[in-house]
Amino acid sequence: MKRMLQSVLTVFVGVSFLLLSGCPKKITPEKKSSKSSNVVQPTPSAELPKPPKPSPPTVDEDSFSGTSTPLNEVEIPPINQDTKSQEEKTSELADVFFDFDQWAPRPIDLPVIEKNVNWVIAHPNQNVQIEGHGDSRGTNEYNLVLGEKRADTVKNSMVSMGVDPSKLNIISYGEERPFCEKDEERCYQENRRAHFRVE
Repeated sequence: MKRMLQSVLTVFVGVSFLLLSGCPKKITPEKKSSKSSNVVQPTPSAELPKPPKPSPPTVDEDSFSGTSTPLNEVEIPPINQDTKSQEEKTSELADVFFDFDQWAPRPIDLPVIEKNVNWVIAHPNQNVQIEGHGDSRGTNEYNLVLGEKRADTVKNSMVSMGVDPSKLNIISYGEERPFCEKDEERCYQENRRAHFRVE
């Protein structure tokens, strides 16, 4: 009986010692409840959803009263020739040249006169001044008269080809405004001319 009590006491002391010293608890990971969180953890292979494509704007046909015209039916206004500068217009008219001491145009210059006639007729809102010029040989008075005869002869030729005479004005500068100032035949030839200027 005494041994039995000793055994029971030994067991009781051992159990008490274990309870008082404490045993390490086994930590187990908590399982998250699917009810407590709505966050979806993507897997590495998952792709992000693509944003939706924007839809084209819609037009309320009841409130839209405008009309569109196909591009091939749009009327393009013609280029206004009056927008060019006077210098650009003048450059489209060619000079007429003369032989020494002559006021009749050379046969080689008749196509030039015709070209200038066509330009003046195509620009009815423009007036043209014909300047008569001469070389430096002879007196200034003589060259002024010669320049006037040259300008007048060219004007009469253009009028005979259909130009309204009111569109043409003449002036003579004689030798006062040379195109070339060297004393050589080439310069003399360049200075014997009728020059056209758009007014």
